[in-house]
Amino acid sequence: MEKTMIEMKNVRKRRGVIEIGPLSFSLPLGHILALVGHNGSGKSTLLHMLTRIVRQDAGEIHWFGQSYEHELPADVRQWIGYMPEHFTRDEDRLTARQAAAFRAKWYTGWDELRFKELMDRFQAPWDKRLSKV
Repeated sequence: MEKTMIEMKNVRKRRGVIEIGPLSFSLPLGHILALVGHNGSGKSTLLHMLTRIVRQDAGEIHWFGQSYEHELPADVRQWIGYMPEHFTRDEDRLTARQAAAFRAKWYTGWDELRFKELMDRFQAPWDKRLSKV
């Protein structure tokens, strides 16, 4: 039997007059999920619910068989990769140094030395706001 990484059961979220759901799916460990849809179809909201940035109005979300009411623990967060189309305004204000410090809290396997090597290799500015890079 395959181990389940993510499971959603009857998850719903209302944003104004639009409701997402009910969503139910199971993602086995080792599989990749791609979300495709029109603008406004709920892709970002779904990802925000999965990462606990936004709370669902109804239903259950489980990571590795566990439900988390608040923030996801570091050992779960390190399994998540998310690349938004546009960075949030908060990230625009950060420098690479600040963004790295934030990411290091999310990922227990963060390799600061490797990050520094890549910053040097690509001659990326450490203290320039990301919105200006």
